[in-house]
Amino acid sequence: MLMLMVAMTSMLALYTEQQKLSAQLMAVQAAEAEKAKEVIEACTVIDGGETQLILSNPSSLTAKVSYVVVKGDEGPMIIPVEAEVPPGGNVTVKLPIPPSKLSSSSIKVLSGRGNVFTVNPRALKSSKQQKEAKSPPTWPQEAVYLIREGTSNYLLDVGSEVVALAYKVASPSEGEGWKLETLTLSGKKLYTLDLPGWAGDVRVMGGGYVLCAGQGWIMKVSPTGEVCWLVRLDGGFAGFTSTHKVVYALVYYDKSSGSWSTGYRYWREYHVKVLSYDDGSQLTAYHLVDTGYGSNEPFNFDVEGEVCVIHVKDEVDVFVEDRLIAELRGVTTGGLDLTHGCVLTMQLEGSAAKIKAYDLSLSHVLLNVTLPRQTNHPTVKGVLIGSCVDSIYAVVTEGYYHQYLGWQLWYYLFSVDWNGQVKWVISLDTWCPTKLNAYFKGVAIHGSGRLQAYTADGGSLLSLEVDAASLAGGVTVYVKEGRLHVTKLPLGRNDPTVFTADRDEVHLKAGGSAKELTLNVFSLEDYDGEVEIVAAAPPGLTVSVNPNGGTLPLTFKLTLTANETLEAGSYWVTLACLIDGCVAGG
Repeated sequence: MLMLMVAMTSMLALYTEQQKLSAQLMAVQAAEAEKAKEVIEACTVIDGGETQLILSNPSSLTAKVSYVVVKGDEGPMIIPVEAEVPPGGNVTVKLPIPPSKLSSSSIKVLSGRGNVFTVNPRALKSSKQQKEAKSPPTWPQEAVYLIREGTSNYLLDVGSEVVALAYKVASPSEGEGWKLETLTLSGKKLYTLDLPGWAGDVRVMGGGYVLCAGQGWIMKVSPTGEVCWLVRLDGGFAGFTSTHKVVYALVYYDKSSGSWSTGYRYWREYHVKVLSYDDGSQLTAYHLVDTGYGSNEPFNFDVEGEVCVIHVKDEVDVFVEDRLIAELRGVTTGGLDLTHGCVLTMQLEGSAAKIKAYDLSLSHVLLNVTLPRQTNHPTVKGVLIGSCVDSIYAVVTEGYYHQYLGWQLWYYLFSVDWNGQVKWVISLDTWCPTKLNAYFKGVAIHGSGRLQAYTADGGSLLSLEVDAASLAGGVTVYVKEGRLHVTKLPLGRNDPTVFTADRDEVHLKAGGSAKELTLNVFSLEDYDGEVEIVAAAPPGLTVSVNPNGGTLPLTFKLTLTANETLEAGSYWVTLACLIDGCVAGG
């Protein structure tokens, strides 16, 4: 009996020890799992002559920072921190490094879980300093081109190498009419061409080709000024846009039916004619929407790759080349942007202005953000919207109707991140811009005789009184007092690039194995230089690209892994090409 009790006691002790070891092993595994999930992003900022380190945590668990190690010319320096950075939060640490020595220092962040994160020092001004700038800087003009006297009604567009200028001539020697001129960014005139009538829009395409359209016509012009094709359009001209395969021309027809006895009914029909970009032949046509008789409805176009989105009145339509693939009715939208494979709209619901993003089928809402009211006035309208890889910019109108003074309106520019958080709001007072260009490093708005540019954190960059303006990739052209100015804004490049994948969607299992896609990226403007590929995904979804750069056109692998914390649902991965550190096509 004694031997049995001793044996049972020994087995119990062994079992207890195994439980302790198992608990310790589980604790180690849990700690390793947390260590693998921990992410700390860091950047350096110069504020008031002091060097600060901003630690950000994009992961879903609290990051624990123990030390910051700085290695400079005078040897390593270990700075105790003992800070916790909550999910989605940030912590600022003052570094005893003179700003002049920041570029020659290497900085690493050591977490309490044993991770090491490297910081790439950058001598950046703080957002506070940028917003305190009293007057915007004057950027050097690269070229100034004198337009012939007696011209007016300018239309502008700028590409990677060419500026297109359409204008109305009214002089005794030449009579009245419209002309098209193109010139290089250095101001050298390439050709002048007589247009068949009033011009309503002009576009610079790849390779120096130009599309121009007006009342009853649309044409394509070669880089040397020859007319490639000219198509006569029946109906009234509203506008056009184009990919490098098809041209979408929006026209309208005034209709009536009935008789003297039954009464007449009048209305206006909007149609889109889809033409071949190569030869101008009509591929197909679609009847989009009916409106009130004689009413010119606001419309919006945008294209990305071979996808086009058109909005007229309360209908949004998605086209892939000459095929209508989706339509959505009842959308009171004042702005439209096709970006990163989704349709971004500015809508009015009741008295609230909303930013809504849809997939290309227009059946799934990917983002729904209500913008905060800036006044107590009852009327709110969405005017413009645009986006880049990290920000959404929107212009909103608030106001009311006065029985004696008419409409009293005020305009506001919003910056919103892709999580729906408002980053800043700027009052534009009573100025209503008509176009918005979003870039990696800021945003530019123009129209109604003004051009205004802001940095990504809301600092004023440029303010000009102009007759007309157009922007692309940091290159800005504008007409002022009869002269065409070609300048550059430090907002980043905008060389259009297109990604194509072997699959449209990937199904992942939380905590399961990784999935891989093959993608190709190419330039619509024949750019063949070096690029860097970057990918961004929501917390819980890990992405990587291989190779992460090269010469266009480029083929690469995109690997996706769903972490155990990722909830079931649909997620978007954002891809971007970086040229000289700036987003191409952003």
